Amino acid sequence: MGFVAASDAAVVRMLPYGVGQANEGVSLRLKVGHYDILLDCGVLDLVLDEVPDLVLCTHAHREQAVGLWQLHQNYPKLPIYASEVTAELLPLNWPEVVRSDFCQALPWRSPLELLPGLTVEMFPAGHLPGAAAFLITYQEEYRVLALGDFSLFNLRSTDGLRLENLRNYQPDLLIISGCSEPLPHRRVQENQLLDRLQSALDRGMSVLMPMTEIGQAPELLFLLRSHHLLSGRDLDIWVDSALTQSCYLYEALLPHLPIAIQNLAKYQALFWDQRVRPRVQRWSGEALPAVPSIVLIDHETDYQSLLESGNWLVMKASLELPMDEEHYHLSNQADRTAMLQVINSLRPQHLVFIHGALDNLLDLASMEELGQRYKVHVPMRGQEIEFAVAAAAMPMAEVIYEGEVAESLQDIVITLPRTLLADARWRSLSDTGIVEATWEGDTLVVRGLPAGELRGDRREVLPEASCYRCQAYRGQYCREVRSPLLNLKVSPEGLCAEFKAV
Repeated sequence: MGFVAASDAAVVRMLPYGVGQANEGVSLRLKVGHYDILLDCGVLDLVLDEVPDLVLCTHAHREQAVGLWQLHQNYPKLPIYASEVTAELLPLNWPEVVRSDFCQALPWRSPLELLPGLTVEMFPAGHLPGAAAFLITYQEEYRVLALGDFSLFNLRSTDGLRLENLRNYQPDLLIISGCSEPLPHRRVQENQLLDRLQSALDRGMSVLMPMTEIGQAPELLFLLRSHHLLSGRDLDIWVDSALTQSCYLYEALLPHLPIAIQNLAKYQALFWDQRVRPRVQRWSGEALPAVPSIVLIDHETDYQSLLESGNWLVMKASLELPMDEEHYHLSNQADRTAMLQVINSLRPQHLVFIHGALDNLLDLASMEELGQRYKVHVPMRGQEIEFAVAAAAMPMAEVIYEGEVAESLQDIVITLPRTLLADARWRSLSDTGIVEATWEGDTLVVRGLPAGELRGDRREVLPEASCYRCQAYRGQYCREVRSPLLNLKVSPEGLCAEFKAV
């Protein structure tokens, strides 16, 4: 199955083979300019009438990658690209495969012309070690940002997406996983899980935790060994032999893991350790001591006989909220609030939601706040979409100007070098001499206010009902707790259902 012929080859089109609904994997065929790109291959037995020019794999989870090895066998000359870490983790999807060299590793944050006129730049996306967002640029005409699954918060095994790396790009098309649920902070979820584990152990129960995703076992082990509720406890954590390979790979990939994990490895073993409590040991199915313990097991391993040998609590990871007492939730990707923050920071022309329950994606697509600003799409498998792209200027290369900060009793003075005057954008700031500063996380962002953004000018041109005239609009951010854009930077011309006139 391939694209229907179009009159003009220089377009942006999409043909989904899988969009991540129900048990379906993700695989999107993109036509960017004159090139044919396959984004992810979470579909088995994929038959192509025309071979694409290249394949980009965002990360190693089964839903994005399970069909790659078969695709490589069918089309051995088809180039497949991913990050170095993803290339190493991919064989975990096929236990019988030990090769990772069929996938070519790309460097981070380095634009590479993979084909004449086609440039690909890769950014860390969080979510899983090695997970990537791909910025695809065709002849400085079209820009597609394939973000997919991502997280803004840090996990224990990988740092989150740095939004400032992408802030200067305004893609024509943004492909993003849709989440309609606001979630508790990751640390809150971890504490809730550990409270339940501690309660079960205190009652003399052992805990069995089936693992379903690549990287889930190492991430959970980092948590169990470092959390204050279990640290130092006389407890054994057993790891099913089917999960040990992922732990070995994480040990080999230590230079790519967060600094905190690298520092920890200097003083103790990351996984297999019988000296530091709680102890971590490999388990190959033998009888376990009749004492409370935690067992991480592959979800495909038959564990019914184990449950007959003692008092067990089975805790499974769940993507659904709320959960019953035998499920827990540890999110490894952004919730709705973070997703809206990314969208409104990148300001794409077209917005494509994938990888979620269809009802949730349709709810997102129907949000008035998104529909007023972007052309929103929810693709269906086998349904081709063509995106009308308006011409837009390419972002200018950014130059970093280093300065100094000095404090006095009255104010704070920021001094910047005079080389900044040579930048053509300085004129819009020097026309007014007014700046505003706001915190974005731990980063203080200082921006100049051009004449058109001064309060008096805005009052004359903005409608009576707009974000700028709302009580909750402060410092370009929405502070209305009932708004879906709470704590997000919003356009002053926008409007939502929670508008309250000043």
